[in-house]
Amino acid sequence: YPSFRIRDYSLILPVPLHPRRLRQRGFNQSVILAREISRRHGVAMDFRTLRRIVDTESQAGLKKEERRSNIRQAFCTADPERVRGQNILLVDDVYTTGSTLGECAKTLLKGGAEAVGERSTLSRTSAVWRTAATREPSVRRGAFLKKRRKTRARMRQRRTTKRTTLSPERKRVARRLGARK
Repeated sequence: YPSFRIRDYSLILPVPLHPRRLRQRGFNQSVILAREISRRHGVAMDFRTLRRIVDTESQAGLKKEERRSNIRQAFCTADPERVRGQNILLVDDVYTTGSTLGECAKTLLKGGAEAVGERSTLSRTSAVWRTAATREPSVRRGAFLKKRRKTRARMRQRRTTKRTTLSPERKRVARRLGARK
């Protein structure tokens, strides 16, 4: 990969999800990556300027040309003034054929961006992803499972507590039944 200097960029934009997919998933991993890069390097991040306006089908399993046609005209710039004259670093979680980043770059250049760094994508296994994932509990499956285990343990404890703890009335009934034997 060609080296690049993060300071050459004035704005970091994550690749957006369609609002419907964002509601389903609950988070956008590109935003998490972009936030971490922004925090580490002091470059401004904006996740509202680039918008996904078409709810495209998943790119997984599609060939290169199918990916290109699937993602065509799926993005727009909500605020062209925000990108005008900026050197933009696009961040996505996975780079396969570059169709998504290419379409985002085209949209931003039409909106007036001076330059777009579209090859600066990070994979999910990069160090930044691991660091960002440890800061975002909603992303970590381990945190979810741990919480679920605690909840289940609490519910089990309540059930057993209810079985062993008798109300005063039940205690009287139990004493009477015990006395009959």
